[in-house]
Amino acid sequence: MKRIPVLILVLLGLCIMVAADAYAEDNPCEKDMAKFCKNIEPGDGQILKCLTLSEKDLTPSCRKQLSQIEKAVEEVQNACADDYALMCSSVLPGQGRIAACLEKNQKILTPKCKKNLAAVKQKAKEIQEQMKKK
Repeated sequence: MKRIPVLILVLLGLCIMVAADAYAEDNPCEKDMAKFCKNIEPGDGQILKCLTLSEKDLTPSCRKQLSQIEKAVEEVQNACADDYALMCSSVLPGQGRIAACLEKNQKILTPKCKKNLAAVKQKAKEIQEQMKKK
């Protein structure tokens, strides 16, 4: 099955690491990011890659968060693989272009892909609300 690498960025941006300073108390990876990834420019999943490379040295709470993200990524990849292949395989990965392609084609996505993307959007909304309260 063809992987959907950009969905990692979507989940990353939605689940952790976006504006880490804005909600540092709620981000179990904030200290690990500062320790292992301080010179990494955010974008295109670079912080996630950095943390993954340092996984054995991360705090248990950060490792747990990364595990949850990886599980969610797998679920979305599995749910949207056919949709990606049919509608977005020619889209250049990066900067959310594949996610935008899936969103653009939302009316014709398979039900399982729609459901997973809706769950991701809901999580994003919740995180944005948390960040506004800080």
